[in-house]
Amino acid sequence: MRADASILILDNDRALVGLENTSYTVLEDAGAVEICAVISFPEITCPVSYHFEVVIRTISGTAVDTIDYTAVNASFSFEACQTKSCVNVTITDDNVNEVVEFFFTLARTAGLNARIDLYPENGRVCIVDNEHQMTGLMCSSSGNSEVTIECSGMETQVPLQCSFDAGPLHQCTVPMILTGSVSPPGNHSVRIVASTGGESTVPYYITDEAMSNVAAKVPPLEVILSSGSPRVTESSIEVEFDTTRPVTRVTCFLRYDNKSDYQDCTAGSVTFSDLKSGRYVLKIYARNKQTDFATTKMVVMV
Repeated sequence: MRADASILILDNDRALVGLENTSYTVLEDAGAVEICAVISFPEITCPVSYHFEVVIRTISGTAVDTIDYTAVNASFSFEACQTKSCVNVTITDDNVNEVVEFFFTLARTAGLNARIDLYPENGRVCIVDNEHQMTGLMCSSSGNSEVTIECSGMETQVPLQCSFDAGPLHQCTVPMILTGSVSPPGNHSVRIVASTGGESTVPYYITDEAMSNVAAKVPPLEVILSSGSPRVTESSIEVEFDTTRPVTRVTCFLRYDNKSDYQDCTAGSVTFSDLKSGRYVLKIYARNKQTDFATTKMVVMV
C-alpha cells in the first residue's frame, strides 16, 4: 500500500508585513482614521499561491477605546498579488475640552508565510481635540546651504500644509530640511498652515554650496611631463607634456648663451631643432587666466 505525503518548506525570504505609517494624526470630528497594513515580497513580485493573514488591533494610550475611539481587532487575508489592506477606526467626539490624546495600532501576522519586518509594528494615532483652542504656530529657519525649518506650539501636532514661494499648498511635516536640490540658491519663503487655523511664514536663503566650494575641489594647475620627455638628439629637443586642468595657452621657452627662443605649445608638445651642443634651460609656462598659471623649468644638455 502506497501513501503520498506532502512536505511544506518555509522559505527564509518570507513576505514582510507592517503598518503603512508609523504615526497618524486625526481631528476629533474627522469621523475615522484609516489604518493600512502593507506587505512586500523580497524575491517575487506576485506570488500566486501564497496566502497571508494579517491582524491589526488597537491599544489604548491616553485615549480610551470606550470614549474616544472604537477598538479594532481586524483580520485581513492577502490573496495573490494583493499588497495592501485597510481598516477604519472610528473616532468619537466626546465634547470635552482636551489637548491631544493618542492610542496605538499593532500589526501582527497569523501563520508562517509572513513576518513583521517591513515597517515598525506600532503606529501612534494622535487625536486632536476640536474643543481645545490651539494657537501659536511659530516657525523659524536656520542654516544656509542646508536650511532647517522648525516649528513649535501645539499646532505642530495637527495636519500641516506648506506653500513655497507663494505656490500651491500641499501636505508637509516639520521639521523639514531644504537644500539647493529642493529650492534653487537665493531668497525664498515657506508658508506653513495648520488644519486648526494657525499659520506662519518663514523667509529663508539658500547659498550655492557647490559653487562656493569649487575652488577647494579644483586641483592645482600643474605641468606634467610625459614619460621619457624631454627627448634629446644631437641637434634637437622634443618635449611632450600634459596639464592637470584645461588651459587657454602654453608657451615653451628655450634659453642658451643669453639667447632665447619660444614657441606656442598649447597642443602639448614642442620641438626645438637646429641646436648647437651645449647647456639649455627649458621653461614651460601654462596659463588658464591671468591669476591661474603654472610653470616648470629644467636644464637640458645637447
